[in-house]
Amino acid sequence: MLILTEGPSEVEYFNMFRGRNRHVTVVPLVAKKHDPRNLVPYCSSKAYERGIDLENGDSVSVVIDVDDRTDSELMDIERQCRERGYELYLSKRSFECWLILHFRKLTKAMTQEELESELSECIGHRYRKSEGICKMITEESVRSAIERAGKIISDDEGCNNKCMHQDPSTAVHFLVKRILEVS
Repeated sequence: MLILTEGPSEVEYFNMFRGRNRHVTVVPLVAKKHDPRNLVPYCSSKAYERGIDLENGDSVSVVIDVDDRTDSELMDIERQCRERGYELYLSKRSFECWLILHFRKLTKAMTQEELESELSECIGHRYRKSEGICKMITEESVRSAIERAGKIISDDEGCNNKCMHQDPSTAVHFLVKRILEVS
């Protein structure tokens, strides 16, 4: 499972799932191209470099933030992913929404600064993206996050479109559920 993300907090998070199952390898990488025109082609180049074979059960997942992207940009990214057989998972506003759900519900839209402050409160010290929060996450908190996120977006059909229009929200729980099912 190749997982391409926008930043270090995502890579740190998905590294937790490495080595859980000898039949499935989770490989998180930072996608260094984030603009809508270059993101998916960059991900394709990384999939090619890694020898990803979608026909034989490998998968490519792209995890990005809604941030300030327009609906048309996000729909174009999703179309490009679908054409290549990749899965796209969004979080609105950012991945930190998914991280907070490991500790508590999200009930209102927040700025990125507010999300990071909220996450700092959850973990008991200043949140730093590059350090991640893996030491604070347990199997139980992952399952709680899946449950909480499922109350926001319960069905993966059209989940990215729902995520684009609901703040806060995330579709990352569908990917994490998939990882847990194969581990």
